[in-house]
Parts: sequence; C-alpha cells; structure tokens
Amino acid sequence: MRTLNAARTRVADYYLNVVTQTVDNKQYHALDSDWPQIRALLEYRHFHFTVLVGKLSAYWHARAMFQELIWWSKEAVAVCKGTNRTVHLSNLGTAYREIGQPQTAREHLQEALQMSQGNPWLESTNLNHLGLVSHDLGQTDSAIDYFQRALTLAQKTGRKAVEGNALGNLGLLYYDTGELNKAIEYSQKTVIIARETDNQRMLGLALANIGSSYRGLGQPETAVSFYQETLVYAHQFGDLPMEGKVSENLGLTYTELGRCDLAVSFFERALVIARLMEHKRDEGDNLYNLGTAHHTLAHNNTAIDYYREAITVWRELSEKQGEAITLGHLGDVYYDMDDLSMAMTHYQQSLAIAQEIDYQQRQMGNLANIGNVYSAWDQTDNAIAAYNKALSLARKMDDAHNEGVILNRLGNIHFAQEQINQAITYYQQALEANHRAGDHQNEIAWLNNLGRAYYEDQQWELAVTYYQRAATASHALADTYRQATQLRHVALAHSKMGKSEQAISYYVQALTAAQISGNQEVEINSLGSLGLLHRGLGQRREAQHYLQQAYDQFEDSNSPQARTIQQLLDEMASMSTVTQAVGK
Repeated sequence: MRTLNAARTRVADYYLNVVTQTVDNKQYHALDSDWPQIRALLEYRHFHFTVLVGKLSAYWHARAMFQELIWWSKEAVAVCKGTNRTVHLSNLGTAYREIGQPQTAREHLQEALQMSQGNPWLESTNLNHLGLVSHDLGQTDSAIDYFQRALTLAQKTGRKAVEGNALGNLGLLYYDTGELNKAIEYSQKTVIIARETDNQRMLGLALANIGSSYRGLGQPETAVSFYQETLVYAHQFGDLPMEGKVSENLGLTYTELGRCDLAVSFFERALVIARLMEHKRDEGDNLYNLGTAHHTLAHNNTAIDYYREAITVWRELSEKQGEAITLGHLGDVYYDMDDLSMAMTHYQQSLAIAQEIDYQQRQMGNLANIGNVYSAWDQTDNAIAAYNKALSLARKMDDAHNEGVILNRLGNIHFAQEQINQAITYYQQALEANHRAGDHQNEIAWLNNLGRAYYEDQQWELAVTYYQRAATASHALADTYRQATQLRHVALAHSKMGKSEQAISYYVQALTAAQISGNQEVEINSLGSLGLLHRGLGQRREAQHYLQQAYDQFEDSNSPQARTIQQLLDEMASMSTVTQAVGK
C-alpha cells in the first residue's frame, strides 16, 4: 500500500507540475491529451487536490468546460478554508456567470468578497467579477461602481493584472452602453498593461473590444485589423471561446464590407468551435450567419440548408425570436428564387411567431414582405392592406426608415395603377420620413420616384426639380453611376419642354458621369439623344458625331436601336450628298 501511495504521489507531483507550467504559459490546448489522467488524479483526491483544482480552473474556463469547473470547485470549497476557499468560491461565481446564471454567480462572488477583506488582490478580483455580473443583470451603475472600486484598489496596491482587468471591464461596459470612444480609451489602457504583464488573454479581449468599437463607429477596415490580431492570440493560446467570438465578429465585419466570400470561412470556424463547446446559441447564430452570407452570394440552396439547421437549433432552445427572424429570411431566399408560394408560407409562419411573442419589428417586416408577394401576384387590394398594417407598426415604433420604405412601396402600387396623384402623396410622405431617419441612400430613390411621377403627369418643371435634387444627392455620396441616370432624366424633361440647349447641356453632363462610372445604358442613350437634338437644331456635323459614337457602343449591330441609328446616319449621309450635288 505504501508503494502504491508513493507511486500516486509521484504521478500527482508530475501532473501538478505539467498543469502549472501549461496554465502559466497559457498553452491550454496542450492539456487536452492529458485530461483523462488528470481527471483520474482528481478522483483520487490526493493532497494536491485543491491546488490542482485551482490551477485547472483557467484550463476549464479557456476550453469552456464550465460544468467540470463547477463540479470540482464545489468539491474544493467543501474541503478547504481561508484564502483557498475564497479562490474556489470566486471560480464558482465566474463559471455560473458563463452558463447564464448571474444570480447564483453573485451569491458565490459576494461570499468570496466578504472572505477576501484584507487581501487586496482577491478583493479587487472579486469586485471585478461582481461588476461583470451586475452588468449581465442590467445594473450599469452598480457595475461601474464595482469596476471603479477594483481599479482604485488595484492601483493603490500596484496589482497590474487586476488593474488591467478593471480597465478592460470598463471598456466592455462602455461598449455595451454605446459609449464607443470611451470603450476604446479604456481598452487601449488595458492593452498597455496587458503587454507590460505579458497577459495574452487580457490583451486579446482588449483588442477585440477595440475592434468592435471601431466597427460600431463605422470603421470596419480598422476593426478587421484589431480582430485579426486578437485571433492570432486566441489561436496561439487555445482560447476557444475568444477564437469563436472573434471569428464570428470577423465574419460579420467582412459581411458589412461586402466580402461575404471571406465572411463564410470565419463563420464556418465559429460554427465548429460552437459545436465543440456545445454552445447551442452560438451554433444557431453562426448557422444563421452562414445562411445570410450564402444568400448574399446567391448560393440560395446552401442558404436554405443553413437557415433550416438554424431553425432546428432555435426550436431546441425554444428561442422564438431567432426562429421568427430565420423563417423570415428563409422567405426572402424563396422570394429571390421566384418561389412566391414558399416565400408566403415562411413569411406567414414568421409573422405568427412574431405576433405570439409581440415582436413588432419582425411583424412589420413580414407584413411588408407579404405585401410584396401580393403585389407580385397582382393582388393589389391585399398588398395595400398588408402594407398599411406594416406602416401602422412602423409609425407605432417610430421607425422612420421602414416607414419611408413602406410608403414608397404604396406609392409604387398607385403609380403602376396610373393613380399619379396618390403616388405623389405617398412619395412625398416617404421623403419626409426619410429625412427624419437621415437615410441618404434611400433619399435618392425617393427623389427619383417623385421626379418620375411628376414627369408622367407632364409637370416638367417639378420633375426637373426632383431629378436635380436626386443628382445632387448622388454626387454628395460619390455615386456617379446613379448621378448619370438622374442627369439624363433632367435632360429628358428639358427636352419635353422644348428647351433643347438646356437638354444638350444636361445630356453632356450625364454622358461624362456615365463614362466615368461605366453606366453604358446612360452613355448610349445620352449619345443618341445628343445626336437627335443636334439634328433637330440643324447641326448635322455634331449630330453625326454623337450618333456614330452611339452606334459604335452597340455590341450587336443588328439590334433594333443600332439599326435605327444606322438608318439615321445613312439618311444624313444621303442628305449631305444631295446638298453637295445641288451646291455644284
């Protein structure tokens, strides 16, 4: 028996040394292969037991093994006193917070805080943890108080690691409350301390928060650089939760940048990690993200598969909101595939769930989409009824952006029915809502629609006014492509008023913008219109110049437009020959 115990002691000493070195170096993934032996050693309850549990807490946390952390920390709390008991209570609190039980976490952390009085390091550490729990519970003022107390205590006692954690936590809190410049300020201070103390996890969290803050400030390119740096640290030290979250954030940022091809690989990595850690919510989020990315890339069948997998996860979790959102987006995929019956089915399923949980934003979106389907089916009355219900919800929520979108769709329906006055009324209301929302992108479309309606009603001056405003708005956004279209409309309206010289001036401007932006349709139209206008003014040479350029733009010289221009050129050439003959 004595020989057996001595052998176990040697094994215990060996693995305690392995765990200590590995955890101190934060090479957590290196313990994966040794975990069965370490678990057996824990079951043996060697005299190193409580020390080993304390050391392993960092490993369990990094590998998201929170149930293991809770189980063994409870066992350790039961057999130890004093400082060691405080440490294990603190570990219990952080683990319960990670599994979404903040009230239980607070109970353990408050007991740990009481026991840590007189020990500045433990006291400030527990203050930090309690701040995080308060933040989870939506108690922002309480969280700031805990973090500031932890920061003051750490600075007084020179505890750099705790100071860095407090600064980092304040950075995270200010990010969540939308004070992004403050978030960057505190996180940058955290980065300095993390590098001084060689604390890679602290560094990674701070860099990730800076990246998220820049993303929130509308600077995605800057965000990417910070996320990429964070990912290196997370992967290097085997911190799966951080690697998974940063991979997801990189995917979302690349999506915002219009690089869904790059986003897919990061969402796939985040999905793998979520499944490894058995984090069902993260799994559902990344299945949804993959569905959205593939939909954007027009990989519709793949998008459908991912959305359906996400719906399965949401139903397992009884996550009604996620299910409603995903069903709605699944309807969007079918709509884009012109499978309107399937689109309608999923919009209605999503609407039913949204109404069940009083999710008004999704109700509004589904009603608007149902209106789109009815409109595509030429069921005008049903479409208008659905749009009006959506409009009522948008106004109830003071959602000016979607109010403008829905009003514009109502305007389009009335325009298609040649009810121009009603269309103009809706377009004007859409523009007013758009101004309240500060939505500069949609403003161009709404102004264009008003110009089009007034043009159709032969109110040329008003048409010119709105087309010119649309052209100015396009120029302000450096959108030369759309600017070319608006300038062409201005020229056309002047032409309808018989103002040929003004029309020529605007067609020249439209032509320049079209050539810069590659808007070939406007380029050909402007060249042809310039040719006809000069022809009407008897300026034969200029007319031939523009008509020949227009003809040269056609890839198919047998197209109806190309043949028409060729006939005009032939007629003008014949007239030129006759004129020369008469002159002789």
